[in-house]
Amino acid sequence: MRSPKWNRDEIIICLNLYLNEGGRTLQKNDQKIQEVSQILNQLPSFGDKSNYQKFRNVNGVYMKLGNFKTFDSTYTGSGLKGGSKLDKIVFDEFFTQKEKLKQIAENIQILTLQSDVLSNITEDEYEDLLTKILNLKETEKLTLVNRRTEQEILKKHLFGKKTTTTCACCNKEYPISYLVSAHIKRRSNCSQTEKRDLNVVFPMCKFGCDELFENGYIVVENGQFHSMNKVPTTKDIDLYINQIEGKRCTYYNSDTEQYFKWHFEFHNIK
Repeated sequence: MRSPKWNRDEIIICLNLYLNEGGRTLQKNDQKIQEVSQILNQLPSFGDKSNYQKFRNVNGVYMKLGNFKTFDSTYTGSGLKGGSKLDKIVFDEFFTQKEKLKQIAENIQILTLQSDVLSNITEDEYEDLLTKILNLKETEKLTLVNRRTEQEILKKHLFGKKTTTTCACCNKEYPISYLVSAHIKRRSNCSQTEKRDLNVVFPMCKFGCDELFENGYIVVENGQFHSMNKVPTTKDIDLYINQIEGKRCTYYNSDTEQYFKWHFEFHNIK
């Protein structure tokens, strides 16, 4: 079956590759083209893509870059014919607004973190979030929605449709409203790739665990919680930490180890 026509968000992702990531000079087998192909296949648009044998494959992405060359007044070579009207509209809109294009493309990609998360997000939810992003004009608002969208997906990953779950630190069960999707590695220190990694968060309760972990009073080393003997402290804080000391962290594994190591080293230096 022939693949459906490209939609606006797909074109934006490819145009960002073209204008901001050297897409004009990339060869077909370049890793960046392969990565964009993977992202496009993770988008929930068009539902089940199994019926489309060549859906947004490497060749399709490479040809889309060739279409852009036709609209590019700064390109001295020949582009590929066959670009759509929507290709031209999106190209003209962002050709002189490359930073805005980059921000919007990154926001769209937040919604493609991993296929297991997207399976919990309906197409209507995706389109609603995406519409909010694409309709914004101010950079500050765009950044705010970026963060909120990212948090929504991380929460879906950790909690799904649960009403209660267990804190990864104290192992006590609470309603979801009393838990947070806590970053193991501080979000402000994460790269864009790390921000999109579902393994960078774990559930922590608001009754003390989240604050103690965030401020480095407790760390995870070799899969167990340990006190860092931080000050200032009180008898009540020490008592709380003593109840956690030595407990196994169920979220410690080969995928999260690097983030727990960062957390430990960051607060060990402090």
